[in-house]
Amino acid sequence: MILVESGLDREAFPWQADWYRARAEEFLGTQVDNRFRVWIVDNALHGDVERQEDPARTVSYVGVLHEALRELVAWVEQGRPPLASTRYRIVDGQVELPDAAADRLGVQPVVRVTVDGGEVTHVAIGTEVRVSVHAEVPPGAGGIVKVIWDLDGDAEFEEADVVEATEAVTLSRTARFDKAGTYFVAVRVSSQRDGDPSTSFARIDNVGRARVVVEDSHVA
Repeated sequence: MILVESGLDREAFPWQADWYRARAEEFLGTQVDNRFRVWIVDNALHGDVERQEDPARTVSYVGVLHEALRELVAWVEQGRPPLASTRYRIVDGQVELPDAAADRLGVQPVVRVTVDGGEVTHVAIGTEVRVSVHAEVPPGAGGIVKVIWDLDGDAEFEEADVVEATEAVTLSRTARFDKAGTYFVAVRVSSQRDGDPSTSFARIDNVGRARVVVEDSHVA
């Protein structure tokens, strides 16, 4: 069995996957790793729709479901084990994931977005900021095939980079804002187990954001 759990699920809370894993371990004992996986999908909600209600905050889990079905078939029919379960810990009822893909495992890329080098920056109107993304896939999880950018905080990804399938990528772009306010720039990264940028199947997404506070005058 491969259990796919959405990390931001509001209808079936993510910690319930750990409860089920514990029941599987009670039943299977030392054989649990030969029969069971749990893959947690960071930033995913309950519904299996491709178009998210807030595309700059969440991603669909459908690509992970595609991959789980493929891997389950190979596991049962060919005896080829799937990628390892996602590592996590439960803290006060919340599922916390490691920051690095090599530590997190599972199948989903890990994405970190910064603006001017941090998670938040304060700038004056019209000041250019640098938005950077670092993304990496867990070991054996294929390659990153696409990076798309929402540089004005409107939850529309107008800019795109198609990248040659790679296990890790670091990219940057610039943005500026003409009105005061708080903006969340976002970058969505897609990976694919076979490194195929042309297919829509088993494309696994994650998204990262950073905050830009634009003020009438720069505050040091």
